[in-house]
Amino acid sequence: MYYYLAYTILCVIVGMLGSRTQIGFWGFFFLSFLFTPLIGFMIVVLGQPRSVPKTTVRQKVVHVHFEEEHDKS
Repeated sequence: MYYYLAYTILCVIVGMLGSRTQIGFWGFFFLSFLFTPLIGFMIVVLGQPRSVPKTTVRQKVVHVHFEEEHDKS
């Protein structure tokens, strides 16, 4: 009984480790459940991270010109 619980917990841990990859949590969970958590862990370590679209940060520069008021007296 405890063997199945420990096996499932290890599969969840492998799934959590693989959540930032292309396969995701459920993919690694079922992969490690089908094979073994050790095999799933090795694939997580060798796996590629999820490709995140590059976000470019543009800095918008606002130029503010202050003109001095001249006294015409």
